[in-house]
Amino acid sequence: AQSMLREFDLVFIPSRDDPQPLIALEAAALGKKIVAYRGIGTAEWIAGIPGCAVFDDYSVESAVAAIERALTTPTDRSALDRVLRERFDVDAFAGTVNRALQPMIDAVNAKAMTRPASLWGRRNDYLLTAIESDAAAATAPVWSDIAAAHQKVRDDGGDVGAWFRLARNLVEHSPDLARQLAFACLSRNPQKPSAKREAARFLATYFGENELALDLARAAVDANPESASAQELLSQLERAVAQEEGSVAEVTGSPE
Repeated sequence: AQSMLREFDLVFIPSRDDPQPLIALEAAALGKKIVAYRGIGTAEWIAGIPGCAVFDDYSVESAVAAIERALTTPTDRSALDRVLRERFDVDAFAGTVNRALQPMIDAVNAKAMTRPASLWGRRNDYLLTAIESDAAAATAPVWSDIAAAHQKVRDDGGDVGAWFRLARNLVEHSPDLARQLAFACLSRNPQKPSAKREAARFLATYFGENELALDLARAAVDANPESASAQELLSQLERAVAQEEGSVAEVTGSPE
């Protein structure tokens, strides 16, 4: 994907409802112009960057006008680099997660919940998890697994397996955070086929995002065609997406 992006002057993201398209991060890393609809997460951080544009009205006319604005404005690559560091660097992401979790941590503290001592001491540390307000959900084995995976990610941000062990352990307690971890792993390890493969598996298994997972699986196979596990996952996702499309056709009626 990045080899193709290098040939483009501008990346237009037509998504109407998407928290954070991966293509936007890849485009920003290459200093490309980005145009996106106000309703998606990308708009929040490209707004105001010279050479990028956001359109408020989801229409062809509004999108074309935004593209024209972006094309006629020099791109501020230093601003793109800065926003990537401030928002998507591993340490910056950790700070965002901790700030989001702090109210939940404080609420748990108010209830005097007992946690394993090994994790309690790191409550403000990197990627400490949130749990549901029901303290009974935090069983000792779960906290032990989270603590181990959490420390592994801290020690080696390139350990893809550790990222997804942490995400899987978190998914029942904080699905939004678990999903963010998948994208954080991709951002931290953009060149690793295994990161794309495991993100595809995770998003399909826990969130049913088969189309997004299919794109990631294809990227994993493109990056490492010899990987039997990536090939198998790609085949499974292709079948799943085909079945979903067939179901939609049955409901809506196939055109003659």
